Parts: sequence; structure tokens; C-alpha cells
Amino acid sequence: MKYILIPLLIVLGACSSQQAEFWRTVEQQRADGYKWEQIPCRQVTPGVQALTLDTPIGNKLVCNKLVKN
Repeated sequence: MKYILIPLLIVLGACSSQQAEFWRTVEQQRADGYKWEQIPCRQVTPGVQALTLDTPIGNKLVCNKLVKN
């Protein structure tokens, strides 16, 4: 049992660390005046970072973008 718990705790710790970094970035962007704006869904532009929606047929769409007020 302990051989299963140790890797599980390592994975959970790594995920928690990444999530904390994500929320720090969110708060910093809000403080800098950024907000998410809904746009008409479109195909992802290659090479541009995006939060994508993956459709059942394999398309990757983007429906929001980060804009500065």
C-alpha cells in the first residue's frame, strides 16, 4: 500500500504547485488590468498560447482571449 501512496503524493504535490503558480499569474494579470473577453469561437492559431476547447471530432477551438483594459 505504501508503494502506491508515495508516487500518488508526489503527483499531487506537483499538481498543487502548478495550480498555485497558475493562480498567482491570474492575480498578477488582474492587477495589471487584464480580463478575459469572449470572442466568436475559431480555430487555434499555431504557435500562439491558448486555452482550447477540444471537440469530439478533434478540432481545437479558442472562444476567449485575454485583453488589457
